[in-house]
Amino acid sequence: MFSRFLHKYLALIVAVQLLIWLSTGLLLGQMHSAPTIEKRVENGVDLSENDEELMTIKQLLALSPNAISIELVNLLGKSVYRVMTEYSKHEQEKTYELYDAVTGEQFNLNEVDIRRLVTSKFQFTSPITNVSLVQPPFSELPKEKSPLWKVAVFDEFSTHIYLRASSGDIVAVLNENSEWTSLLMMLHFMDYQNAGSFNHWWIKLFALLTLVMSITGVTWLLQIMMTKPAVPGTQRTKKWLTVIDDKEAEHRIEGRVTDNLLSILQRNKISIESQCGGSGTCGRCRVVIKPTDPVLTADRYQLSKDQLKAGYRLACQRVVGQTSIVRVDTNTLLQTISAELVNNEFLTPFIKELKFKYHSPETFVFRPGCYFKFSISKGKTRGCPPDLPRRFRRFWPYSERSSFFHPSVTRYYSVANRCEGAGYLTFNIKMQPAPSSMLKPGIGSHVLGNLGIGSVLEIEGPYGGFSLPHDFHKKEFVLIGGGSGIAPLKSMIDELLFGLQVTQSVVLFYGARHPIDLANHNWFKDIETTLTNFSYCPVVSRASNIWFGATGHVQLPLRSFLEAHHAKDQCLFFLCGPSAMMKDVKDMLIDYSIDPNAITVEAFASSTTHQV
Repeated sequence: MFSRFLHKYLALIVAVQLLIWLSTGLLLGQMHSAPTIEKRVENGVDLSENDEELMTIKQLLALSPNAISIELVNLLGKSVYRVMTEYSKHEQEKTYELYDAVTGEQFNLNEVDIRRLVTSKFQFTSPITNVSLVQPPFSELPKEKSPLWKVAVFDEFSTHIYLRASSGDIVAVLNENSEWTSLLMMLHFMDYQNAGSFNHWWIKLFALLTLVMSITGVTWLLQIMMTKPAVPGTQRTKKWLTVIDDKEAEHRIEGRVTDNLLSILQRNKISIESQCGGSGTCGRCRVVIKPTDPVLTADRYQLSKDQLKAGYRLACQRVVGQTSIVRVDTNTLLQTISAELVNNEFLTPFIKELKFKYHSPETFVFRPGCYFKFSISKGKTRGCPPDLPRRFRRFWPYSERSSFFHPSVTRYYSVANRCEGAGYLTFNIKMQPAPSSMLKPGIGSHVLGNLGIGSVLEIEGPYGGFSLPHDFHKKEFVLIGGGSGIAPLKSMIDELLFGLQVTQSVVLFYGARHPIDLANHNWFKDIETTLTNFSYCPVVSRASNIWFGATGHVQLPLRSFLEAHHAKDQCLFFLCGPSAMMKDVKDMLIDYSIDPNAITVEAFASSTTHQV
């Protein structure tokens, strides 16, 4: 569900900012400021005792017609009119002019004046090293918009004094500790653009995100409360649930009324897919219950109107107590089989084909597009496979030559062949090298990729709903894949052309970075040469000098295909590859008025069938 997805990521953002607030607040509270330069005691000067005749206000206004306010001050031992010519509620944005109160001459403070001025106001124990006029913006004083005089003092704290150029007022006395404090203040108050105030859009945006997080959290809580039994004490009550598969076979399972429906099905080896961990965001755990059952937000977001009317709901959004009969789209229960590795070879620099011979005491059936679970025990494996062909060695970093220890993990991989009764399972597994010397390579892909011929594993499956429909009479098939996402598409092509021997058109668009990254390329080319109803369009984004095929992204030839095709409503589309690529392709298909029910997507994700 979108609100849950949004709530999780907003909570992460808010938590990070709260951690920044807490840490910077503690640091600011523990900091000790370096001592600043001591100020001299100002006795003041009585300007009324000045014997010189001062110019009148009328005369001054003739010299400064834009005057907003006039103040008589003593500056460097002489009488001076300080005239404000631009007003602002913030002192740093006001503009002043200085006039000799006796002669009426306008003047600006120079370097000598600034030295005399700071010497009269501070007691220095270290010499002044430099006096310079600097222009905005100032990283240390982001509020200041006018030129300032900067006085550098040669002391152990690198003290510097800022004075306003137009008036001679002291703006700030800063040192190296002040800069560190300013950084902490910027982080503490989210002043990332150095606005110098609390009134900026970062604070407003964070407040808005916090409000949205609260609303989505309350919404999520209400949904959970609505799906839980309201009667106290029912949490321990058990009931029997009838599960009917697509062969009308009934399976009776028992669970507590508060058990999640998806969890209880998977615990009882009912083959039902879920990629999002039960959060309602993948829409794969579809079951059929009574059409009159309430439709939740996640159901409405993931399922079509026709599916909702037919009684389809998401199993992860319901508990056992809400239903008694469930229909699932599966043709087999999950089985754990013993499989022996009979072939292990590289297809591309990083994709290996592993072929297993399985031994099952029962009739074992799987559908093309499904995936299997591999449970990998903790241990040690190589960072670089020993059978790496010489032609591929230049693609592997030298840091992969060593071995590494790994914990126990579970990984899922799509099957790349059809179920032909010969007892073989083939997988295309992408080995993921470490992104840096500080990180480990992909655990699952390296353990499996380094297996020797004759190794025996326990594999569980089949899982998955990414498969061919039961009724596809007179439909054409368009398959779009990217990278190692070609594996389930290869099994579908194998089933369509050699298992079912369909006569309608089958088209494959396959994208990769380089020509050498196209897995099973020769297999597809051979089929295209042999069968007239199969078309193969490989696309690479980084072509070599010897590549004569399509270049760019797979969306380009696909767009040309859609524009030229006059019966797009008779096509079924199957997509498998990186999430961003699949989203773009799906959006393109929707733009060409393709029925969403004719589009089946298997995108890479953290818990999908394509893992490392």
